[in-house]
Amino acid sequence: MFDRGLGMDVVNLGGAHLSGNPYQQADLGRMNAEMLKLIANGDVKPLIEKVISFDQIIDGLTAIKNHEVVRKLVAKID
Repeated sequence: MFDRGLGMDVVNLGGAHLSGNPYQQADLGRMNAEMLKLIANGDVKPLIEKVISFDQIIDGLTAIKNHEVVRKLVAKID
């Protein structure tokens, strides 16, 4: 998964990760493992709106700030 440039964002599900409850934390771990498996198998497709070059990153960030981007922008760095 990570060799393809994919990552997992941190998810706050009702603060379970901060709850100190080992059962809730283990449940988050299971959900994360299942999500990673789905991504690795190609069952979850990223919502990429546009692939931009390194030189277009500033314009891309401006578009995100101005709510002109609905999905994800991916910067390709050669």
